[in-house]
Amino acid sequence: MANRCSNNTTLEEAYNKAIVANIRVKGLIITNPSNPLGTILDKDTLKSLVNFINESNIHLVCDEIYATTIFRPLHFTSISEVIQDMDSNNDLIHIIYSLSKDKGFPSFRVGIVNCARKMLSFGLVL
Repeated sequence: MANRCSNNTTLEEAYNKAIVANIRVKGLIITNPSNPLGTILDKDTLKSLVNFINESNIHLVCDEIYATTIFRPLHFTSISEVIQDMDSNNDLIHIIYSLSKDKGFPSFRVGIVNCARKMLSFGLVL
């Protein structure tokens, strides 16, 4: 089942509460698709999140480690697809992907930064 968020009211409320409490919010972390349920965020929700982080000038970290591990006829949309059609600060958006889940390469990690525009490093994680 796809998650749908029509607005960012809850997110904005949490952000504003943190600011009032003198907590410096540096970023937002999402997992899409989620683990263990495999729910996915739809394109409108992802656009809304990108707009929020741009307005707030905070980072968005998208954990897409289960991107091809969807067992229902749902369409996964990567944040990299969403920002192609948007005016966004791509320096604030970071994608995490791993070959270990989808391709069976345990302990092998690939870091994708700046929305898959450049590959920073390959390395084994011990």
